[in-house]
Amino acid sequence: MLNAFRAACVPLSAPAAWDPGPSVSIVDDVGAANSEEIHGAALSVAGWLGCRIVSTGQVVSGIVA
Repeated sequence: MLNAFRAACVPLSAPAAWDPGPSVSIVDDVGAANSEEIHGAALSVAGWLGCRIVSTGQVVSGIVA
């Protein structure tokens, strides 16, 4: 059941962070979900809402730069 709650984190928290106006990035390769389909759907919704979907490598590159 814990994975089901994790899968809900992206679609529930991303819009809340995005709504006030800050730039929201979601790291696509560190999440947990019951299936790849659920994970992909959550990222798709976040992307549709205007969140930037990035990889861990992109985040690390941004920190190091």
